[in-house]
Amino acid sequence: NKVNASEEDIDNAYVYGSPIDKKRIIRGTIPANREKFSIKASIPDPAALLSGLIISELKKAGIELSGKAELANINEDILDTIFVYHSPKLAKILNVINHESVNLFAEHLLLQVAVFKTGKGTTSAGIKTVEDYWKSKGFEVTEVIMEDGSGLSHFNLVSPRFLTSLLLNLNNDEPNNAFYESLPSPGSGTLVSFSNELFPGNNLKAKSGSMTRVRCYSGYLKTDSGKTVAFSFMVNHFSGAHSKLRQEIEKLLYQAKKSF
Repeated sequence: NKVNASEEDIDNAYVYGSPIDKKRIIRGTIPANREKFSIKASIPDPAALLSGLIISELKKAGIELSGKAELANINEDILDTIFVYHSPKLAKILNVINHESVNLFAEHLLLQVAVFKTGKGTTSAGIKTVEDYWKSKGFEVTEVIMEDGSGLSHFNLVSPRFLTSLLLNLNNDEPNNAFYESLPSPGSGTLVSFSNELFPGNNLKAKSGSMTRVRCYSGYLKTDSGKTVAFSFMVNHFSGAHSKLRQEIEKLLYQAKKSF
């Protein structure tokens, strides 16, 4: 544990580790003077965790088991269905992703897109499907380099112009209103530190993204003149506090709201 206490009132702690390996290193900062503070991290071995939880529940129900859980490819024809879990609707999943920045959900959506379009649930197939989609919309995909579905990799690249064009495209597409509704407003989700007094009535709908020395905001702003504008701010490799940068971006958006 390499985490330090900080005057910044946000979670800036990150957990590093490889799949399967149970060793983890935690770096960054968390707010000082808290009795408790929780952070989230990826599960090293999701399959092992799931099997362990199932075995535990079966034992609680008095069902005796022998042997051990194994991860293997099997013929589904030899299986009997004993339980089916129905996923929440996509709009609800998207709401959680954009409010809480659940990277795991974002990665799985990319894989599900790949399965739906190609039958192969791989990251590479998902990336190609996304690129082909935006090409069909006339977008310049050379402004995007995808390495994953969540944006965690430092090898990901995207221009503010591409994101602004994407937002304008989605806002003009009626079936995608669920996307607009999924974006946080000031005081909620990743915009929890923004003032809802400065931006009342959902005048600001945006998603933030941050990593070490990186902070970005993209979304929609309704101005006092009645216009709705799309915007994208990306600040890379900055020194200083995230809270100070957030305050400056909030001021800039408020000035834009008054001016346009």
